[in-house]
Order: sequence, then structure tokens, then C-alpha cells
Amino acid sequence: MPIFAPVYRSTTKQQSFLTRQQKALDKKRKRGEEGSDDEQASNGSAPETYTRPYHAISTKDPYHIAGISREQPFPPAPFPHAAIKAPSKPKPSIDDELAALNPPLYLPPAQGEEKTSSSRRRHLDNLTTILHRSLLRNDWPRASRAWSILIRTESNGHAIDIRRHGRWGIGAELLMRRGGSDSQGESPFSDDGFKLARQYYERLILQYPHTAQSQYYAQNRDSINATAVYPTLFNIWVFEVQDRSKRARKEVSSNIVDSAASVSEIWSELFEDQVQLRKIRSLELEQALPIAQRMDELLLSPPYDTNTTLLELRGMVALWISDLHKALADLPSDDMDASFGSEATSPVTAMHPEEHHRAESGRERQKAEDTFAKLASSGADLHPRVSKITDDLNTIVVAHR
Repeated sequence: MPIFAPVYRSTTKQQSFLTRQQKALDKKRKRGEEGSDDEQASNGSAPETYTRPYHAISTKDPYHIAGISREQPFPPAPFPHAAIKAPSKPKPSIDDELAALNPPLYLPPAQGEEKTSSSRRRHLDNLTTILHRSLLRNDWPRASRAWSILIRTESNGHAIDIRRHGRWGIGAELLMRRGGSDSQGESPFSDDGFKLARQYYERLILQYPHTAQSQYYAQNRDSINATAVYPTLFNIWVFEVQDRSKRARKEVSSNIVDSAASVSEIWSELFEDQVQLRKIRSLELEQALPIAQRMDELLLSPPYDTNTTLLELRGMVALWISDLHKALADLPSDDMDASFGSEATSPVTAMHPEEHHRAESGRERQKAEDTFAKLASSGADLHPRVSKITDDLNTIVVAHR
């Protein structure tokens, strides 16, 4: 007996009725197949149709009551006791809101960066908060201590990358303030602090030189390499020389002339002040020339020869040196300082010091004009001050012609 045979045997009447029903269904199916064959032959196509089997629908089915398909997930509570609510947009986190501000108050970590443990993360956050709070309050000793702890802290076995998130500039700022004065009206910087800051930038240049990999990280991962450090190094070097000269000139100008002195004494003191100013300007020029020489050597090799920031800075240094030569040509000189031209090894040593400085001033101004013209021809966006200086230089050249 077959496995699926009925347990009981049907009667003869039932068998005859079922047989007639089966034969009628077979005839209908055959007629349908013959008709479909004729249609396919006439149309030349044979589309297959699928008739979904009919199932009885329960009026108590929640999907039927809600009018939704079974392929969709059932709505969450409070449905079906309340209408379906549209899904609300996820509320952004505090970090996302702070990062969306302009300027951003928080920078989210880069993708792929390993997450630190919660205790270590809180420790780094507290150190960063103390550092920035001390910087805002001009509490430089405490900021230096927080910075020294921060750069010695490891995260997942790696030291903090000072190149990211602008950390590298904080170290130089703290070094510049070392040994400075906190009193009002005096310079907060010192010569030792400037020297330490320049050495710090020199080490960064040696540690992170310009390579293809470092350039990729600088463009895609908020990092830096030597191309970003060099302009900052020259900026702080120029600022160091100018600040030292400014402090020296301030001391000379603070000399008070005795009102009871005679006219000859007053003129003598004023002349001595002018001679002192000339010596200060001469020292400033002597310290500015190595900066220009270092920049000229750097701009000979790529990629620095097309660096817009360095070229613009070189033009400004040329104008600065030109102004120094012009100031020395206008200031009086004593017998010692009149031998400035005899100490040089160039063919212009036979010139009078005043003529020598005026010639050098014109040469440096022409170099600045050529540098700015090179920048303009390359399509670089010049600073409005640089554009104004370029227009003034062109006006001066046309006037002299």
C-alpha cells in the first residue's frame, strides 16, 4: 500500500463523482493549452503568465486591517492603537554640532583611527582643556607643563602626533614666551625664546621632510610636512629680527633730553641718538641678509620654487631689506660707521656709503617687483596688500622713467 493512501476506501458513488470531476478538469486544461498554442503561433511570442493562488483573507488579520504588505515589517508601538508616525531624523550628537560650527570648536577623529580607552581619553581631554585654558589666561608656565605631559602621553602604544589639529604651532608659541616679560608695555618674547622656537621648527623640517607619502597625508589627513613648516620658520625669523630692533630703538627714543641743557648739547644728544639708530638699523640689516640668502637657496629646488607662500614672503623680505638700505642712506653716520662699504667684497666698495645703500635699495625693490610679477603671471591669488604694493612699485618705476 502506498504511504499516502487514504485510511478508508471511498464508496463507488464517490469514486465515480471524483472521476467525472477529474476528467472535466483535464479537458479544460487541454483546451486552454491548445488555445495558448494557437495564440503563440499567431503572435510569435510565448509570454508566461503566473496565476497567484487564491487564499482566503481573514478580516481579523492585522496586516489586512492596517492596509500594509506582509513584506514590510510590522509598525512599532503604539500601533495599532495610534496612527503610524513618520520616522524622525536622528538627532545629531554634541560632537557633530560643535564640528559643524564655523570655525569648528571640535574636530572629530579621522576614519580608521583607533579608539582609546575611556579613562585614557578622559585624561587626554583634561590635559587639552588645561592647555587651552592656560593659553587663554596667558599662564605660560602652566601651559608649558600641560604641553610637556601631553606630548609624552601615549595612545594605543603610539605618541601623540603633534602635526595634526594644529598642535605643532602651540609648541613654538610656548617656546617663544619662555623668558619673556609679563609686564605691560614690554615685549613678551625673548632672544632665547626665539632661538628655541627656530630650533624647534628646524627639527620638524628634518623629521617630516617633503615626500610623496607626507604630501598625501598633508592633503588628506590634516597633517603637515616641510612645505608648511618653512614659511612659518621664515616668518618667526623675520619677526625675531624686527622685534629685537624695535626694542633697541625704543630704548633710544626713551632717552629724555634735559630741558636746562644748551642748544649745542641738545643737538649733540639728538645727533648721538641718530647715530645709535643707524647702528641699530645696520645690525638689523646684517641679520636680515642671512634670511634672504636662506630663502634664495631654498627656492632653487622644487617643490619650493613654485610655493606661493614662500614666493610672496620672499618679495616682502626684499621690500624690508630695501627699506633698511633706504633708512641707512638717510641717517647720519660717524667715522666708524662710514666704513660700511669698505667691509664688503663687491665691486661697489668704492661707492660712498649713502650711494651704496641707495643702489642696494633699488636692487632689492626690483627683486621684489620681479617676484610679485612671477606670482601674478602664475595666476596666484595675491594678498590685497601685495597687490597694492605691486601697483605702487609700477607707479614708482613709471615715474622714474
